[in-house]
Amino acid sequence: MNSLQDHEVIKALHRETSVTLEDLTEGRLYIEPPREPSGHIEPGAWFLCYAEGLPPADIERLRSARQSQPRLVRAAALVVASVQGRLSKQQQFAAFDYARYTIASAREALADEYEAKAQKYAKAEDARTAPLKGKTDVLRRAKEATQAEAKELWHYDTEKELRTGEVAELLHEKAAELAGEKLTLPVVKGWVREVAPDYAKKGGRPKKTI
Repeated sequence: MNSLQDHEVIKALHRETSVTLEDLTEGRLYIEPPREPSGHIEPGAWFLCYAEGLPPADIERLRSARQSQPRLVRAAALVVASVQGRLSKQQQFAAFDYARYTIASAREALADEYEAKAQKYAKAEDARTAPLKGKTDVLRRAKEATQAEAKELWHYDTEKELRTGEVAELLHEKAAELAGEKLTLPVVKGWVREVAPDYAKKGGRPKKTI
């Protein structure tokens, strides 16, 4: 019976319900196959029975599991009955097909559940990050526009007098308008410094020569 612990149906039973392997091997819940020849009677129509004299708590636990996972509980009972030798060859084949189909269906349902959860998480994440993404895009466009104006100012600075601090002060107010929020002068200065010519990064204005 130890090998039953590793059976895929029994693992699923333990994972999805409160029914234990001992419930099935000790006969608290068991399958009652039809008398031979079983003919067209498939395992879904076989009786699933409770042992006599079970405590009410056990009956309620097993009944609840049957209601929540009827096919899985039946498949597990069929596996145990087959291993215990309580099924004919024909019935074993039928039980095997029933259990195999149950596991395939469970896998598909589990995959659908995971996919639904993944989609729900993705939507929630999109909703959470959308405002941040929008804000980031606005700041990026404001920075690009500010840098473009700074480069234009330096293009016409033939005397090479404008320093990054001065250009930042000139563009500070407009940059804040483009960003739609308050921007500190150091932030704007950092933007224009990225595109500043080397002379503009030096401290102080150059001395005038006569």
